[in-house]
Amino acid sequence: MTISAAQLGSSTDQLALLGLRRPPNPSQAFDALLDRASRGTTSDEVRRSAEQLVSATFVVPLLRQVRESSQAVEPFAPTPAEKQFGALLDQRVADDLVRASKLPIVDRLVATIDPSQGGANR
Repeated sequence: MTISAAQLGSSTDQLALLGLRRPPNPSQAFDALLDRASRGTTSDEVRRSAEQLVSATFVVPLLRQVRESSQAVEPFAPTPAEKQFGALLDQRVADDLVRASKLPIVDRLVATIDPSQGGANR
């Protein structure tokens, strides 16, 4: 079970307090990446957008599938709070994982969107 914006009330404010952001839709993340690139954004912004796209498209679905396929029994089964906030945790872990791992697909996206960077690793 995932939490919706309606369940959180003013979700953006509450997520900001938790240090989280709302999980983006993969197509929205890609649209945002292209929009930022077309406006002439900095290389750091393009890289951050590419990382978010990879996170939302590849890593979050894997984490969600692992979390939902857990067949743990009491007392090790997820609590209602863990079930409710699982999607937020998945997004945060995916973002941190992609940022820290320096995935080649992120470099390729950056090089495609902003050829002036040449796909250099950071």
